[in-house]
Amino acid sequence: MYTDSHHIIPGMEALCLLLKRLAFPNRLCDLEKIFGRNRTVLSRCFNHTLKYVHDKFCGRLETPVQPWIDADTLELWAQAVSRKGSPYDRCVGFIDGTNIEICRPSDYATQKICYTGYKKEHDLKYTGVMAPCGIMFIMCGPEPGSFHDAKLLYRSQILTQMRESPIWTPTLESGFYLYGDQAYKSTPQVIGPIRFNASPLELACNAAMKTLRVSVEWGFGKIGTLFAFNNYPEDLKLGVQPLGMYFKVSTLLTNCHTCLNGSQTSNHFSVEPPTLLQYLENYPTDDN
Repeated sequence: MYTDSHHIIPGMEALCLLLKRLAFPNRLCDLEKIFGRNRTVLSRCFNHTLKYVHDKFCGRLETPVQPWIDADTLELWAQAVSRKGSPYDRCVGFIDGTNIEICRPSDYATQKICYTGYKKEHDLKYTGVMAPCGIMFIMCGPEPGSFHDAKLLYRSQILTQMRESPIWTPTLESGFYLYGDQAYKSTPQVIGPIRFNASPLELACNAAMKTLRVSVEWGFGKIGTLFAFNNYPEDLKLGVQPLGMYFKVSTLLTNCHTCLNGSQTSNHFSVEPPTLLQYLENYPTDDN
């Protein structure tokens, strides 16, 4: 790999550096002992590798239309969710927002828009969608922490992409959909719990789906466990570091880990994740 600063680093070493740095906020002086390179070189190589992986692979995390997701895959997911007690026969995934705490921004306007009164901290927010196979196949963001989950969904264009896809919506009556919490208004693409004048049967339906929806939290938890760099707000400085790249690349790498090792979600729903080759197929090749 050739960096913009004209450093040459083997691809495998660059990947190891990326994984090591995102796994924990290691100091560059500590990484010098592991990789045998100057801290300045390590910093530049890490930033180059991070941007390379983000630009080449992470665009797909912003759309439900992906080469490895076809009609048969969606049907398999819907059957898996139904087997676990879902009353909805076309539900194929679970959507939710997550907050990543960051260091307090330096200017007041950014502080205000990133501040979330619920947690009393400064955050960036992301919208994630977890499939029964354990893959967090959508991760949109970042957005300011003060934004509501429903606003994040609207800005992500996920609903429009699902509605216009013949795979996701072959007909108006037979389209697949996601399930979210009460933050989301029910639409043909995303449904939520029944909130008003619910009958005993509808309340039981809400309870069943609440139990299944926890799988998306497992997904967020796995990202934080494998790549704890995102868990240290004092090291996440907005405007100084590419915070969105950190979290989305961490999501992609977590998905790769799931392809190789499975996950709590895939075991729970008894659905095999795609192979690593299937998940990463059809990306443009690059000799750099």
